[in-house]
Amino acid sequence: MTTLTFEAPIGASLNGDTWSALEIPGSVEAFGAHRAVRVDAVIDGIRLEDVAALATGEGEYRIPLGHGIRARLGKGLGETVHAEVTPR
Repeated sequence: MTTLTFEAPIGASLNGDTWSALEIPGSVEAFGAHRAVRVDAVIDGIRLEDVAALATGEGEYRIPLGHGIRARLGKGLGETVHAEVTPR
């Protein structure tokens, strides 16, 4: 399995709105396209197991980051995180 390692800000634009999500660069090449995939992720040291990476139809996948996860990270929209994402 290919692990994607990157830094990116929390917040992804979709149809003119900013969503609380982490966009995964290079994800279409790694995962294919058009379907959600299950991934394991480590974001700033916080392990997320078996979460959905959602295909946007706009070229990349995104992992939703709800309030609870952002609180654990201590970060909000626009703040950069270090992430490692591996498809299951």
